[in-house]
Amino acid sequence: MAVDFSELRTLSNEQKLQIVTMLWDDLYESAIKIKLPKEELDEIDRREQYMKEHPGEWLTTEQMWARVDELQEK
Repeated sequence: MAVDFSELRTLSNEQKLQIVTMLWDDLYESAIKIKLPKEELDEIDRREQYMKEHPGEWLTTEQMWARVDELQEK
């Protein structure tokens, strides 16, 4: 598959984000399991453990999107 990256660079940020979101959603919905290197899996585990130990430092999904909306209004 050939992708013309120079053409992709001409897209607006909104269009680029839409493409990235569509690709991410497609990966999530696919039955294909992505194999990550052990170092990345270890880092995911480390971050998950930290989040469990420090729940007050994180936003819920709803809080995050509310913050995004707030920043866009500025």
